[in-house]
Amino acid sequence: MTYYNLIKINLFFILIFSLEANSKTYEKKSFICADEVGQVIEFQVPDFEKNQVKNELTFKLFNSSDRRLYNYESGSMYKKSSTMNT
Repeated sequence: MTYYNLIKINLFFILIFSLEANSKTYEKKSFICADEVGQVIEFQVPDFEKNQVKNELTFKLFNSSDRRLYNYESGSMYKKSSTMNT
């Protein structure tokens, strides 16, 4: 029985340490900004190429009187770098 428990513990640690964490990767993830009433805007962070600074995107802009209603709007997102990222 101890051998079986040892195998389970080893498999657990192998699985935990083999997972990759990408804390700074936000491309293709949806973000929802809200206020105390509900959703205001929903958008996805676009995938920027290496030298690309500006990217066009579409986003949902929710109606302020009825948050179940929304319109698709278009806009631009600019890539900014901080001194910590260089």
